[in-house]
This record gives sequence, structure tokens and C-alpha cells, in this order.
Amino acid sequence: DLLEVVFTSGTTGEPKGAMLTHRNIVSNAAAVQSVVPLGPETRLLSILPLSHLYGQNPGFLAPLVAGASVVYPTSLQPLVLARTVRENRVTMLLMVPQALKLLTNAVERRVDASGKREAFERLHRVAARLPLPMRRLLFRPVLKQFGGDLRYVAVGGAALNPNVARRWEEMGVEVLQG
Repeated sequence: DLLEVVFTSGTTGEPKGAMLTHRNIVSNAAAVQSVVPLGPETRLLSILPLSHLYGQNPGFLAPLVAGASVVYPTSLQPLVLARTVRENRVTMLLMVPQALKLLTNAVERRVDASGKREAFERLHRVAARLPLPMRRLLFRPVLKQFGGDLRYVAVGGAALNPNVARRWEEMGVEVLQG
């Protein structure tokens, strides 16, 4: 049976409604779980609207089916987002690639303000050759700013800049593209 009609913004043509059935939604939620590590220990922060299918399915329905928690911030301001991630011990972020780029820029601005850019870049070069747990150790001070539990960033809705993904993976955070 029909569950919902989701209207597109029409960026690739005329606006149109996509008719989605219960089976469509359940199938997508199951598919997300087969690819994305979701479970009761997962605390996902989503900044995507529920009117967007990426925000609905991997950002709400799939985590709930898997027993995960979903956190919604009260504001999209970088300081509020960072505090929300820290206070809720978020393990996964769900966002569009542009938001991840802005988050990357914020981290790098902090590094520059502390005068430690050269050391930061050296750590990135070393981390690229290390296993994930060692990367997390090297970048522990950076990851602590996000509560220390952040393990995954899932992005979707646009193309992901491979350099942005690489920077996070060098810090020990896996980047998944939806």
C-alpha cells in the first residue's frame, strides 16, 4: 500500500511526486542496515530534514529499526553542533557533503588558531599509513572535541570531495557515502 508521496525539488527537471509503498521504505531500511553499522550502541546525529528521503531512511527509520538512537540538534550553528555531539556521545553523523566540508574547515581553523598546523599535517601524513585504531590515538585531542566517540560520518545528497573524506579517515573516522 502507498505510504507516502515525496515531492522532489525538480532540480533535474519538473517537480514530481514519488509514490513510495510500505515495502519500498522497509526494503530501504533493511538495505541501509546491511551496509551501515547500526545497532543499540549507535547514537546518530542527523541534521537532515525528515522531508528528505536521506534524512528519513538512514537518518531516522533504519536507526530506529536497528535499535539505535537518533539525536537532532537545536541549531545548526557549529558550536551548538559540536556541543550536541559531545554531550550525546554521538558515534555517527549524518549530513550532506557540504556540511562535512564546513566541519572540516572549522577543525582546521582551530588548528591554525593554536599555531599547530605543521604538526597537524605531519600527523595526517603518518596516519595515512596506520591502522584505524592508531589513527584515532594520534588524533585523540581532535576527536575529544567531538566527545571522543565519533566513529562514522555518513554523507549523501551530493558528490563528496575525496580529499575531505580522506582527511576524516586519516583522523580515524570512517566516511560512508549514501
